[in-house]
Amino acid sequence: MQQNWKQCLNDAYNTHAKACGKPRRRIKLPSGISFVGDGKEVQLSLSANCVTANMQSNEAAFEGWSLALRRWCEVEVVLQWTPPPADATKPQLQHYQRFLYRGARFQSLFDWFHIEPDCAARVPAALALSGGSLYLNVGDDRDSVQKSSAEDKAERVLELWLLNKPEFAAHYGFANGTRDRHLPVGLFSGPTPTRASQIFPGGQASIDLIGLSADTLWLFELKAGKNIPAGTITELFFYTSVIRDALCGGPFNFAQPRPEALIQPEALKRVARIEGVMLGHDIHPLLDSGLISILNDAVDARWNAEPCRAHVHFRAERVSQKAQAEDRLDIATVD
Repeated sequence: MQQNWKQCLNDAYNTHAKACGKPRRRIKLPSGISFVGDGKEVQLSLSANCVTANMQSNEAAFEGWSLALRRWCEVEVVLQWTPPPADATKPQLQHYQRFLYRGARFQSLFDWFHIEPDCAARVPAALALSGGSLYLNVGDDRDSVQKSSAEDKAERVLELWLLNKPEFAAHYGFANGTRDRHLPVGLFSGPTPTRASQIFPGGQASIDLIGLSADTLWLFELKAGKNIPAGTITELFFYTSVIRDALCGGPFNFAQPRPEALIQPEALKRVARIEGVMLGHDIHPLLDSGLISILNDAVDARWNAEPCRAHVHFRAERVSQKAQAEDRLDIATVD
């Protein structure tokens, strides 16, 4: 049945694109996820490889595909998965721990998203949901491992350019605040990161760019060039969930940051709003303003209605690659 859902997404998107004067796009589904179902319900079945993969990869990004199916095909989604095998490596199990946490947080927002009962029984095994005192940190120096791929290098160039561009901070309203990069989101059972205490992947797990002004914290997930995975929204959703949990009296604490960190945990105590931004030279075509509205409507109805001082809002925007090459800033909202 996978071809049917691929066709549904393609037909729905390209009908919309034609009406809006946009170019047609060819939508592809990840080979690692099975899309099965008829009518108004689709079941996403993830293999053990998917639940132990990096969350930004298309085969692991169930949040992105679930939102896309809801946005473009108007269906309910049921998630099921095969757990890691008995001989899974420790890094694989850390990705799985993060997957379980992501599933619980995503399910908390939507009536149309369900976890298959046998799989739902596995969610309490998430150490991040155990109620213990856990710490956000990273496992090594943020500059000690150089990114190697062309995509990563382009992303790092974009990251540093935006960080040092006054117009960038002014555009988002934290020109008089503080901006930095790489707020840690690796999770550990103690304040000092060790292999034994590591729960989530944490070697260089961090948010690309952050800005703080008054009571608003800005979190940016960056993508450069033609790197436009559906998992961009998965990453941003995860980062926002983790920071919200840390700010709302949840089980997460900020470990002692490095001395050079410009935004310290003490400064985050006054945060009342979290703005999560997907920002790239391009964005996956399915991640449009309609999809972001579905996410924001659910956040307003569920998370922002809870007695937590940090309200959440998401947005998706493009930064012109041509303008960047000319050293000028040009940012537009994704429509």
